[in-house]
Amino acid sequence: MPNDVIAQVRRYLDYAAGARAEETVATIPETTQRQPRKFAVRPWFAAVGAFVLVLALSSVIWVLTGQGEPLTGPAPSITPSTTGSSTVETSSPPVRYNRVFGLAYPPDWHRAGSELMPNLGFRSVTVATMPLRPGGNRCAQVPENAMRDMSADDVLLTVFFAGSLSPEPPPLPEILDESTFPASHTEAQECAERDTLAVHWGDFKVGEESVYVLLVFGEEVEPSRRDTAWQVLASLQWQTEVPGGGGQVCVVTRAGVPELTPPDPYNPDPSSEGSHWYGTPDLWTVLRSDGSYTPRKSVWWSAASQGGAAEPDPDLEVTWRRLFENPLVIEGEPATNAFTPEDGSFMIAGFDPPLPGCWEVTATYKGSTLSYVYERR
Repeated sequence: MPNDVIAQVRRYLDYAAGARAEETVATIPETTQRQPRKFAVRPWFAAVGAFVLVLALSSVIWVLTGQGEPLTGPAPSITPSTTGSSTVETSSPPVRYNRVFGLAYPPDWHRAGSELMPNLGFRSVTVATMPLRPGGNRCAQVPENAMRDMSADDVLLTVFFAGSLSPEPPPLPEILDESTFPASHTEAQECAERDTLAVHWGDFKVGEESVYVLLVFGEEVEPSRRDTAWQVLASLQWQTEVPGGGGQVCVVTRAGVPELTPPDPYNPDPSSEGSHWYGTPDLWTVLRSDGSYTPRKSVWWSAASQGGAAEPDPDLEVTWRRLFENPLVIEGEPATNAFTPEDGSFMIAGFDPPLPGCWEVTATYKGSTLSYVYERR
């Protein structure tokens, strides 16, 4: 009920209470002659009547001004603000995913979701050392254009969340190499028309799920990059299942492949327990090592940051994009500086949005860009 209506009701109640007090202290007539009876309205009856009348009038005004809507028909559309990370929706949209995995990959690798193979009915995630061009015109089950664009030193890894080819697929080993997951000639080379690519293909059990794996190496990949690719595959981890989801898969970013050691004077490890630095010396943040998430501020570090009075308004831009839902993009608040003895000088761009979903965060600062994905329930 509006505040002005409440105030009116209180005034009527005070009036009734005052009338009752005057009736109690009235003097008794000195004469014993019977006086003619006068009709009077009892104070309590007047108070109740006034309350009912005000309530009825406020309801009419509430409807006539358009603030009262029938409780039928479709729910009103939600139009959240796109500025500031403190946006709150009036209701939460349905979750469009029901499985959550974690994957650790280098921050300078490129990432794409199921849109890389738009004609494939399966859910997938792909990470690679080069930009990922979607589509193809030969095979729906292979990232054709991305494989065609591979240079001799590039690596591409695709994980398909589509069940299993084998009746009982083996578990994904923690340590993988060419001996445990050998290369073979598959239809992937034919689809991409790249017979000289080394393709590793198979299905595995990851936690409670069976997945297909496609790992592709260029003709001249250095041993260190090969080792990193195997570590990325071995980091694939089952996180949880969300009841009632829409079949999508949220693959969150895990830190640690490879681990970042920030430049001096920053500490080699963040102060928060169970976390790792994630990024490059040009721009990094802190993530949970196991891919889990707790509400937090949007915090960022950079060797190029001067901090303090030398840079009172850092040129840091942060954007949140929710995946699998109606398009929702939220821009971060203007950045500020902060400092702690444990973590040194860093930048803050507000808080993560207090909304559930699978979120991709992208930050840019002085020409450097860093992205990661987290899942908030």
